[in-house]
Amino acid sequence: MTVRVRVLDPADLDAAFAINQAAFDSAASDQDRWQQGLTGSIEQGLALGGYDGGELLAMARARSFRQWWGGQDLAMGGIASVAVAPQARGRGLGRAVVAATLQALADQRTPVSALYPATAPLYRSLGWEVAGAQTRYRLSAAALPRPRRGTAAPVRLAGPADAPALATAAAALAARTWRSGPLRHGTEVWDQRLAEPGTLVYIASGADPAAPAAVAGYLRHRRRRRPADGGFDIDVSEVAAGTPAAARALWEVVGSAASVATDVLSWLAVDDPLPLLLAEPTLRVAESHPWMLRLVDAVGACAGRGYPPGVELDVALEVVDEQLPGNAGAWSLHVRAGQGSLERPGRQPLAAPALQLTVGGLAAVFAGFRPLSSLRLAGLATGGDPGSDAALDAAFGGCPPYLLDYF
Repeated sequence: MTVRVRVLDPADLDAAFAINQAAFDSAASDQDRWQQGLTGSIEQGLALGGYDGGELLAMARARSFRQWWGGQDLAMGGIASVAVAPQARGRGLGRAVVAATLQALADQRTPVSALYPATAPLYRSLGWEVAGAQTRYRLSAAALPRPRRGTAAPVRLAGPADAPALATAAAALAARTWRSGPLRHGTEVWDQRLAEPGTLVYIASGADPAAPAAVAGYLRHRRRRRPADGGFDIDVSEVAAGTPAAARALWEVVGSAASVATDVLSWLAVDDPLPLLLAEPTLRVAESHPWMLRLVDAVGACAGRGYPPGVELDVALEVVDEQLPGNAGAWSLHVRAGQGSLERPGRQPLAAPALQLTVGGLAAVFAGFRPLSSLRLAGLATGGDPGSDAALDAAFGGCPPYLLDYF
C-alpha cells in the first residue's frame, strides 16, 4: 500500500463521513451539517486525506477559530475529525494526516493549534502538550444565591436582536479579565445560540461604562429532564460577568429554580468566582476533558498574545521542534508593557544560560497551565536559571487556561 496525503477531494465527502462514522459512531442525522463544515475546511486547504490510489483511507481537518490568550485573541486551528478506516489502522496514517494538517496551518502562519486528544501520545509526538481542561461542575441548586430586592443588576431575557451586543460584550469581558483558552465567537454564533430550542440567554445590565451596549454580563442555560424520576436539573453553558452585581444577578436567575430543580451542572473556568458566591461549598467536578496546545508560528504567537502590564523579562530559549524547524533553535523572549516578542539572538546573546524546551514544553510555558518547576519535573524544560523561571511564571501563569467549547 502506497499512501499519498493531499487536500481532501470534495467528491469524497461521503467516504470521509463513513470513516468518521466508523471511528466515532457519528449519527447519520449529523451528516449534512458535518459535511458542510468539512467543505469549509477543504476550501481553506485545511482538510487532508490519506489516499491509496483513489481510495480515501484517513483524514484530519483543522477548524478555523480565534482563541483568547492573555486577553488578546489569536487565530487558532482546532484539529478535529482525525480518523482512519478500520482496515488501514496501525500503519501510521493517523500521524501522517495530522502532520500534514499541521504543515498546512504553518503554511498559513496560524499562530496556535488546539485539540481534544483521543490518544495523547500521537499528538505529543507531533508537538502538542496538555494546556488546560474543559471542566463541568455539579452543585446543589439550593446552594446558589436567591433573588433579593435591590441587591443585583437588572436582568432581562435576550432576543435575536441582541446577538451583536452579546458578541461585542463577550469579547470585551474576555479582554478585560485577561482570559486564556476560550474561543472568541462572532455575531453568527450568537445568532445560532439565541435560536437554539430550549436554550435561554439572559443579559445583566448596569452602570458600567466599559460594558458595551449596557451588557455587564450574560447567562446561557437550559433545563435538562431526568428520565429516571421526571424531574430536571439546570444545565449552564456559560456565565460571564464584568461586575459583582451582574455576577450575583445571573446566578440568582439560576438559583431561582431551586424549588423545583435538584442540581446545577455548569462549565466553568478554573478561577471562576462561583465558589465565593455559594452558601455552602457543594461545588464538585462532574467531568473534565483535557485539551492540548501547540505553537505553530512561535513568533506570531508570542507577539500576538497579551501579558500582564507590570511584567518585564528577557529570557534566552533553546527550542527543539522536529516538525516545524522554523520554531527551532536559539531565541530571545522579551516582554515589556504588556507586549512580547520572540527574536533570534543578536551578536550579544543574553548573559543567562538558555532555557531548553521541547516544542511541547514551549506550548506549556505559553499556556501557563503549570509552573516551570512542574515542567522541569516532567522533562519538558532544562537549563535556564531560577530568575528566568520566576519571570516566565509571572508573564504566562496569571490566567489559568480553560475551554468551554468542544470541537
